[in-house]
Amino acid sequence: MVRDRTQHISSGLQKLLHQSGMDRKLKEQRILDEWLLVVGENIGKISHPERVRDKTLYIRVQSMTWRTELLFQQKAILQRIADHVGKDIVTDIRFFF
Repeated sequence: MVRDRTQHISSGLQKLLHQSGMDRKLKEQRILDEWLLVVGENIGKISHPERVRDKTLYIRVQSMTWRTELLFQQKAILQRIADHVGKDIVTDIRFFF
């Protein structure tokens, strides 16, 4: 009996991305690219994601006042990120201006 070992190209690519660690990088990039979808228009207007490094997201904000406000919302923003791209992609946020 011959066994068919073929698989759809998308599942093969998914496996390759996971094994190489590129799936994490793609999810990190999605956060940067889709920032407005993650946080909404109001926060998106006063903030800009700069980079993700070592599970920390660095966000540039317009002022010290907004930095303080977003620090209060940090937990909720982390939850939105987790809902959008998956858990443990970003575990901390640093706001700066």
